[in-house]
Amino acid sequence: MNPSTPYRCLFLDMTRRVVRGDMIEARDDAEAIRLVRAANHADDCEIWQFTRQIALVPREGGLPILPYR
Repeated sequence: MNPSTPYRCLFLDMTRRVVRGDMIEARDDAEAIRLVRAANHADDCEIWQFTRQIALVPREGGLPILPYR
């Protein structure tokens, strides 16, 4: 079993300003995205692991947008 890793969720308003932040624990990037999508938040959410952006999940559980790498 993989240990959990902390991920930071930054919730963005319509102007892309951070309105709040939250921490989640997930085994990997895919699980972090699943957890955020399942929560069906009213704001867009950027998911970060330390300094690495994982994805932008649009409000209400939309399909994630992955950063260009």
